[in-house]
Amino acid sequence: MVHPRIAQARLESLLKQFPIVTLLGLRQVGKSTFARWALPGFDAFDLENPATLLRLESDGQLVLEQSKRIIIDEAQRLPALFPLLRSHIDSHPSHKIVLLGSASPRLVKKISESLAGRTGFLELGGMSILEADPDPLWIKGAFPRLHWSRPRASPEDWLPAFLRTYLEQDIPQLGFRVSSLKMMRLLSMLAHSQGSISDLSQLGGSLGIDYHSVSHILDIFEGTFLARRLAPYFANLGKRLV
Repeated sequence: MVHPRIAQARLESLLKQFPIVTLLGLRQVGKSTFARWALPGFDAFDLENPATLLRLESDGQLVLEQSKRIIIDEAQRLPALFPLLRSHIDSHPSHKIVLLGSASPRLVKKISESLAGRTGFLELGGMSILEADPDPLWIKGAFPRLHWSRPRASPEDWLPAFLRTYLEQDIPQLGFRVSSLKMMRLLSMLAHSQGSISDLSQLGGSLGIDYHSVSHILDIFEGTFLARRLAPYFANLGKRLV
């Protein structure tokens, strides 16, 4: 059973304004399921499937020509696709394309180079209290698999396995060479200190690394939607940025 998401209205609004919409978010927050449910008339291509990746890589122009409405999942796996999308959309402005990505650094960089002004962005987060009972969300977290899947996954087993594969496999595939052990330790420290003022030197001292390295890993966490840094409120914008 597919559960409605409140992001549907925003997705429909962006599709009316842009020929391409980029849907970003952490793995397992339900981007693929949401896109297929919200856009039933779209043809879906998952680039994690080697055959699909090879098909788009070898003859992407033909694939784009064959359908007016397309979903491309894990689009950051094929950077060469973005210049082709720009040319295609300029020639076929009535076509609609939805790109899904679970990590923003490479995806957003390529889009900024190729699709500026042609794509709108939508970040899909975890489940909200408007979509599910708030009490289980506080206890289990906001991943749909922990609430809506059958059989239902146990947070105690599923979350550690998810983090391990994310840190050991997914992040290195994006080109980052950082110790997965250091990332896991920093992520645990961030979880315990969430909501407090960020002190990168203190975090680095506890891990045995300098604050520049901590900042670099935090950039990776933010780019892959594992963490979010909240700027403090100051009336002075300069202070707020610092």
